[in-house]
Amino acid sequence: MTTYVFLIRTLTNLHAGGGDAGGYGVVDKLVQRDAATNLPTIHASSIKGALREYFTESKVLTAPEIERVFGASPKPPKPGEEREPKRGEYRFFSADLLALPEPQDEAPHFRLRANAKHTETLQKRFVHLGAAGLELPLGALEGDLKELADELPVIARNYLDNGVSKNLWYEEVIPRESIFVTCFQADDDVLANLLDKNVLQLGGNATVGYGFCRFIKLLPKT
Repeated sequence: MTTYVFLIRTLTNLHAGGGDAGGYGVVDKLVQRDAATNLPTIHASSIKGALREYFTESKVLTAPEIERVFGASPKPPKPGEEREPKRGEYRFFSADLLALPEPQDEAPHFRLRANAKHTETLQKRFVHLGAAGLELPLGALEGDLKELADELPVIARNYLDNGVSKNLWYEEVIPRESIFVTCFQADDDVLANLLDKNVLQLGGNATVGYGFCRFIKLLPKT
């Protein structure tokens, strides 16, 4: 199988939900975080589900192609419907945080912060997954992202009924211009070619503009 590596650049704020905070603290809804590093992540199931929804609704892929790539429909069968479980041929992996934007006074009013050792560790991990020759971009990335990752923006959300607040909650978001890196493994390049430079929506709150991301293929190089 070939390992296809992609950068994910968030064009808008992203909330890939990690569940409720359980009543402890101010933030009600947290983002997904990596169990080892506690850095923000996007779980493989979230990426796979978003890709399946996009390619199903856009009808770029036929129903048999959708099933081949992603497996049988995750929706429960209808009464009387017989359906054999079928695994997809593709293997999807979580997206790891590579950089976060830090506000600054000069245009473009932010700079990307990353950690060289963390980037090097990610690069080695993807190489172990079959991405030989991968070089993650460091370029203008500078500084350390751990402090930023521990203090992500928190946005107040509210449900109004005839102008009256019925449900006020606070949710953590990954700010726009953040960068993740992910990969999937496949025996063909159908999905990779369709995904490169495309904009998809990840996570929740699509109706308020959250989660629009651009996918950029790093490997294999064309």
